[in-house]
Amino acid sequence: MNPVGKILLAVGFLAAPLRLCAEPRQAPRYLCVFLNTNHFLDPSDEALAVEAYRGFEEVCRRHGVTIEPFFTGLSFRTYRRNSPELMEGLKKSGRDWHHHGANRPPFPQLIDRVGAKPWEEATQVVWEYERYALDPTTGTLDHARAGGLEEMVAYFGRPPLSTGRFFKAPIMAVCRRDYGVKMGIGTHDWFTLPSAWLWYMGTLNRPDDVFVHPGEFMTWARQQWAEKQASLPAAAQQNPPRPAPDIYAKVEQRLAHLDPEIPAFAVFGFHDGDLFGHNRETGRRFPPEYRKFLLERVDEFLTWAIREKGYQPITFRQVYQMARSHFLTPRAEDAIPLARQIIDSVERRGALPLSVTSPRGAHSLVEAWQLLAAALAGKKADYPDILGPTRLEPKAGEPVRLTAEQVRAAARALAPSDAIPTAIELAGRRVNAAEFLYLMAKTAVGAAAITAPPLEMFPAGVAARDQRFSDPLSMLQMWTYKPAYFGETGGRLQNATSVEVNIPRPR
Repeated sequence: MNPVGKILLAVGFLAAPLRLCAEPRQAPRYLCVFLNTNHFLDPSDEALAVEAYRGFEEVCRRHGVTIEPFFTGLSFRTYRRNSPELMEGLKKSGRDWHHHGANRPPFPQLIDRVGAKPWEEATQVVWEYERYALDPTTGTLDHARAGGLEEMVAYFGRPPLSTGRFFKAPIMAVCRRDYGVKMGIGTHDWFTLPSAWLWYMGTLNRPDDVFVHPGEFMTWARQQWAEKQASLPAAAQQNPPRPAPDIYAKVEQRLAHLDPEIPAFAVFGFHDGDLFGHNRETGRRFPPEYRKFLLERVDEFLTWAIREKGYQPITFRQVYQMARSHFLTPRAEDAIPLARQIIDSVERRGALPLSVTSPRGAHSLVEAWQLLAAALAGKKADYPDILGPTRLEPKAGEPVRLTAEQVRAAARALAPSDAIPTAIELAGRRVNAAEFLYLMAKTAVGAAAITAPPLEMFPAGVAARDQRFSDPLSMLQMWTYKPAYFGETGGRLQNATSVEVNIPRPR
C-alpha cells in the first residue's frame, strides 16, 4: 500500500477498490462535489431552488457522492421556510455544512462593509454581520434577532467546516475565531502562490487541482441542448448558448499537467439557481425539460469522472484530515536553518520569504518569529493561536544598526499574543515586524553587530490579482502562509492550479 493509502486507512475512510484507467504507479484521484445555496425574492424561485437541491443530490447519491451544501444567512432561512424536512434531515445526519460567504445579497456585501477599515474596526463589523439578522430588501441589520452564522450554528448544533467566496483577512479571522471554521476557499485565487494546498490564518485552503466551474459546465450543457434542438426552428429553441469548450477535453488538458505519482483533487458543483436558470434582470427560467436534461448531463459527467477516470468521491472533511502540516510546528533545532533562510531571502531578494522549511516540512513566518524570539530569550517556544501582523507599519527610513544584546533584550520583552506586534521599539529606534524578524535571524546565527536594511512587511512573492480582495491586511496575513502536505509523502504536492490549464471562471 502506498503512503497515502496508509493515511486513508488510518483515519477510516479507505473506499472500495478504484477502477483506475491509469498506470499502476498513479496516485489516487479524488472528487469533491458542492452546492451553493442562495436567497431568492420570488417565492416560486424558492420552490425551484429546493427542487434543484433535491435533484442534484439525488443524482450525486446514485454515484456514492455526498454533496457539500453551502449556506448564506439568508439562503439558510429560505431553505428552512420552504423545505424544513430537508434541513432537519441534514441537521440530524451529522454531515458537514458550510458557510457561503456571509449574507448575500443584498448590497453592500460584507466584503464591501469591511472595506479598508483598520483591523479592530473591521473584525467588529464582521462579528455584527454574522451575529444579527439581515433585512433582505434594505441590507440593514436587525440587532433584535439572531442571523448569519450565529443562527446557523445554533440550528445545526455544530460549526461550519468551511467558508467560501470572501478572503479578506478580518472576515476569515472572525469565521475561524468565533465560529470554528477549519477550511477556506479562494486564497489561491486571490494571490499568486506556489501551491493551492496551503494554510492561511490556520485554515486549510481547499485544493482544486481540477476545478470544473459551474458557469463553464452550464455553458457546455447548453451547447449540448442546442445541438439536440437543431432540427427545431430557431424561434422554438431554448437557452441559446455561447460557444463552449468540451468539458471532458478541458479536464483532460488539466490532468495532463498533473504529476501522476501525487494525489490530486477535482472539485465540481453548482449554485442552486444555476439549475433552473435564475436571472433577476430578465426573469427567464429554464423550462422543466431543460432542467431534466441538465441533471442528465451531471449524471453523465459523474459517470465519466468516477467510472472511466477512476476519481474516488471524497468529502471536504476527509480532505481536511489528509492535510498534516496544520499540527507541524518548528523544533528548537530548526531555529538556525530557518534563520538562514530568512537572511538569504532578505539579502538576495530584499524581502522576507513567503515561508521557511525544515527537513520535516514548511513553517510560516509567524512560527519562525515565535521560535527565534524564544531562542534569543532562552525560553521554550510557545505557539498560541496566533495571527500575523494586523496593521501595516512603514519601513525604516535608513538602515538599522544594533548589537546582538540589544536584539536579545527586545526579544525577551516580547510576549505571546494573538498577533505579531507590528512595530518594536528598541535602542531608541522603531522598526517594523519584518525588520525585527531579520534582526532576530542575524542574532540567532551569531552576528555581534547587525545592520538591518529597511524592509517592507509583505513577504516576497505576494502578488495581488484583484485589489478588491487582496487588500493590505489580507496580504499581511501571508505571514501565516505555509504549504500543506500529505503527511507521509514527504511534502510533495501538485503544482498550483493555473488559469491557463484549469477550468477557468467566466470573465
